[in-house]
Parts: sequence; C-alpha cells; structure tokens
Amino acid sequence: MEALNSISNEEFINLFSNIVEYSPQVASQLADGRPYESSSSLVESLQQTMENLPTSTKIDILAKHPDLAGKLADTKLLTEESTREQQAAGLNSLTSAQKLLLTKLNSEYRSKFGYTFVICARENKIEAILIGLGKRIQNLPEEELENGIREVIKIASLRALDIIKNFQSNL
Repeated sequence: MEALNSISNEEFINLFSNIVEYSPQVASQLADGRPYESSSSLVESLQQTMENLPTSTKIDILAKHPDLAGKLADTKLLTEESTREQQAAGLNSLTSAQKLLLTKLNSEYRSKFGYTFVICARENKIEAILIGLGKRIQNLPEEELENGIREVIKIASLRALDIIKNFQSNL
C-alpha cells in the first residue's frame, strides 16, 4: 500500500476513476483520504464515502449505471469493467425470452425509480438477477435507493480490490 499511497493525486484518481461508474469524484475523495494501511482500509473508506453522499448524488450515480444487458452492451459501448462484470453473470448469453424479460423489467424499474436497476453482477447469475429485479421493483423509493447504493458499494469494492492487486503486481 505504500506505493499506492505515494503516487500523486492525479495518478491515484486516474487509476480509480471508474471505481464507481462515471463518477470520478469518488476516486478524488478516496485520494484525499490517503494514506491507507491496507486494501481493507481503502474499501472501508470507499463504503463510508458512498454512504455519506447526498441523496441527489446517490441518485445521479445510480442513473449513470448502464442497464444490464441493455443498449450499451448490445452496441459494445460498456466500460471495460461493466463488460467483464456482465459477462461474468452470463448476461452476454441470454436467451431471447430472458433478454425480453430483462428489458421489460429494466424499463419498468427506471420508470418507477428514475434510475437504473443496479446489482453486483459478479455476485449473481442471470436467474438471481431476474428474481432480484422482480422483487426490488416492488420496493418503496427510499428502500430502493439504499439497495441500489449497497450494490454500487459491492461493485466498487470488488473493482478497488482488482485495481490494488493489479497495481501491486505491476510494481
């Protein structure tokens, strides 16, 4: 962690810029929180940072996430991280019936809540994602905001650990 703590703020922010999809301000806040004793302390800081964001910023973060197996995936415009994560969940090999159902549920979810359904794809497969989406669409808005941010924290934590591991292996 010493090497990671000693790089410039600019390098740190570039390294962690997409830890939260299209939200480099989170990387900036993490840079300001250095030094970190361990990868666990960085992840803990990430979690606290996310939990302490204003509601409007949380909503903005959820709105920036791509739909699961949506148009960006179809046109190969997902970020590198999202592409890997969605493939890990099997979202790149949906049946036409699954794709139709996921598209329908994503649309209903976005209409109800005003932002994207977010679930940690690396921790789920398509069946669990469809069940989770079907259940979570029934939630109240404040419950779902909390659920969505909790999932973003899971995604960002896994991404942070990947970044740290890759950084340390390239020293």
